[in-house]
Amino acid sequence: MPTISVVIPAYNAASTLSKAIESVLNQDIQGNPLELIIVDDGSTDRTSEIAAHYVRTHPDRIRLIAQKNRGPAAARNAGIAAAAGELIAFLDADDQWLPGKLAAQLSVFMQLPEIALVCTTMNNKRLWGRPTIVRLTFKDLLWFNKVYTSSVLVKKSALLAVGGFHSQRRLSEDYELWLSIATRQPIALLNRPYVVYQKGIGTSSRLWAMERAELETYSIFYKRGLISSSTYALLRYWSLAKFARRAALRYTRAM
Repeated sequence: MPTISVVIPAYNAASTLSKAIESVLNQDIQGNPLELIIVDDGSTDRTSEIAAHYVRTHPDRIRLIAQKNRGPAAARNAGIAAAAGELIAFLDADDQWLPGKLAAQLSVFMQLPEIALVCTTMNNKRLWGRPTIVRLTFKDLLWFNKVYTSSVLVKKSALLAVGGFHSQRRLSEDYELWLSIATRQPIALLNRPYVVYQKGIGTSSRLWAMERAELETYSIFYKRGLISSSTYALLRYWSLAKFARRAALRYTRAM
């Protein structure tokens, strides 16, 4: 049975970290070894203290890595480097898993051993009219990124093959990674909501920063020769249209 390593990057997450950790400890994976690696990314609140408490109470299952603040990509890469597991799951410190998540994803890996990554939906959302297991290609992800980082269970070998997360990026580094994996191996979406995702719609400045990061991601794959000129132009138009919709939605909610 494969060992699963769970990586939680945490920065000033004192108010949410305990719930995230408990949601990992509540997973029933029937004999599969599980380790939890918490990476404190230079927090200035009680994050390290809370993590240390769980290390003391679960010394055989939980480890704490402390580093200077370098961003979530670098924190996840530190967790990957330390992980003993053949499979790695990521959980942001302000998100939570529902019971049964890892067991359901392990079942998909058993059914489809060629798959590199299994993700799930979140917040009670499903892709209506689609089967329980949906194969996602590189092209699918270009147009609709359905891979939420806190839902991912991925083979460590697939992560190492593409070099992990782009540690110099603070936004869209996860999207770049999933696309890179999808150019090499198939991935699958388990069409069931197993993640409680906490992030809101964000400020206008953050929305624009996210938009610029997505455009940069498209540029990376265009320069690699994996996207044609016409597709690249359409993707940029599509991305800007999505940004306009999100900005309008934020404005409406603020009124």
